Amino acid sequence: MEPQKKTKNIGFLRRMKEKLEFRIATEAGSLSAEKDLVRQIKQVDEELNEALKGFRMRKKADFIARDIEECKKKLEEQEKLIGEQEKKLDELYTNLRKLSGMQRRSQGRREGGSKRSMQEPQHMEVSLADIAIIKDKKGEKDDEDE
Repeated sequence: MEPQKKTKNIGFLRRMKEKLEFRIATEAGSLSAEKDLVRQIKQVDEELNEALKGFRMRKKADFIARDIEECKKKLEEQEKLIGEQEKKLDELYTNLRKLSGMQRRSQGRREGGSKRSMQEPQHMEVSLADIAIIKDKKGEKDDEDE
């Protein structure tokens, strides 16, 4: 059977199974006739299970496809937010450089200057690692003096 026919037949197969079960429960017939009805019920039940399995799989695939689309939309939104935050950070870094007296090399070139004509920093920057080394050296001298 085609996949579309299986889903359309689910209702038909359920009704057929109910009719056969009703006939077994209500009709008084020979033993061979009841065995035949039981065989028919088993066959219909197998077809129904296959149809339901296919239907459930298609339903799961639809749910997964929807989830993927939702995740893609959320990802795009997050990428937009990240882009906006990156722009803000760039602006803040630019302002920080202006305040500290440093300029980008590309900015100096755009203004018609050369690398050599860039402004030197007005004050010398000291990293935290340098501060730690200075403190260690002072601590060693204090220990030696004692």
